[in-house]
Amino acid sequence: MKAAMTRTIKHRAARRQQGGMALVAAIFLIVVLAGLGVAAGKLSSNQQHSVTMTLQRSRVQAAADSGLEFGMYLALNSGLCINLPLPALQAALLNFTVVLNCIAHNHTLGGTTYQVYQLTSRAQYGLYGRPDYVFRQATRTVSNAP
Repeated sequence: MKAAMTRTIKHRAARRQQGGMALVAAIFLIVVLAGLGVAAGKLSSNQQHSVTMTLQRSRVQAAADSGLEFGMYLALNSGLCINLPLPALQAALLNFTVVLNCIAHNHTLGGTTYQVYQLTSRAQYGLYGRPDYVFRQATRTVSNAP
């Protein structure tokens, strides 16, 4: 009887030690899975930011190109060479700043004077130093020569 009782006590002690090891293993597993979850969330967030910034870069380039097109239209059709911020003409450009600069030069060729326009369009989104800031500059030289 005494041997059976001793065996039962040893068996309970061994179960308690095993239960402690299971607890340590469970806590370790929870910590590892939580770390993997945080890493996956961070990776997803970084990828989303990268895709958003790629889209914004394309939109800012389109805004700068639009500024050039507008400047070329004014210069070649009416001879105007303007240096000013352009208004947001489309809802797509609502949060963008587009500044057009133009320098006109006269050139004489064969007794006829032609104008050459150097256009620079700068477009930006956001504020410099912020994570969502994007800037693009586009330049073009056009002339009214035939």
